[in-house]
Amino acid sequence: MTLQEIYLEKAQKCKTQGELFAVSEELVEEIMNTDERLYSFNRKWVYYGTWEIRLWTNEYHFGKELTEKLNNCCITTHDEDKEFTIEDFREQIDTFASDYLWARWE
Repeated sequence: MTLQEIYLEKAQKCKTQGELFAVSEELVEEIMNTDERLYSFNRKWVYYGTWEIRLWTNEYHFGKELTEKLNNCCITTHDEDKEFTIEDFREQIDTFASDYLWARWE
């Protein structure tokens, strides 16, 4: 099963918003602790010393819809030498994961 399937199933069992919030937080932690072989970062030069760092996730592990959401996580930077980690994307991942589960729960 993909993370998407596992957490959609958990979300559907939630009876309150508080329970859904807890499931969402659990999903974010699961993503943050995912094996580094299942995600990467794409670096693209945009213009005049500006770089776009985009998260890429493995569809077979995360699930198609969740992957599409996560792959929209992007950071724009002027620091071309910075090595990014999944932690740099935590806030965006939290937003996407929460929105994703919330939309399917309502």
